[in-house]
Amino acid sequence: MKLKHKLGALAAVAAMALPMAAQAKGIFIINTGDELFEVKDLPAAEVANYPANTKLGFKCSRFGVFWADVWTWGCQQALVDVEGNSYGDLPAELKSEANYTMSDAKRGLWEHYGMVAIVGGLLLLTFGGRLLRGKKDEASAEA
Repeated sequence: MKLKHKLGALAAVAAMALPMAAQAKGIFIINTGDELFEVKDLPAAEVANYPANTKLGFKCSRFGVFWADVWTWGCQQALVDVEGNSYGDLPAELKSEANYTMSDAKRGLWEHYGMVAIVGGLLLLTFGGRLLRGKKDEASAEA
């Protein structure tokens, strides 16, 4: 691997290790705490009774690395404001509207599949580099 590639990889890892609204431990950024997921809008008759941006959704506990969820647990139906990062208990009058499951939650691609991308990228870097080196060695042996 050329020196400029090694320095570029080191700079990328260093940039990802900077703490930003997460807890940094070594070169990994560990994310823990509550996470809110929006599912659907409030019924039209109830919108005026709650603050703006309030939706039906879930409040979950989570553990993640580089903002990609590794484990999400303890999900409860709730009133959520994802933009304002606030939530409240689901009142009894809205329990009948709570006919949704966690599979209906609106999650970003990185939140949902980020861990697969991280592991896949690490495997590709590890084994892809070995394969390329093996092909170069074969080509130089044939010459």
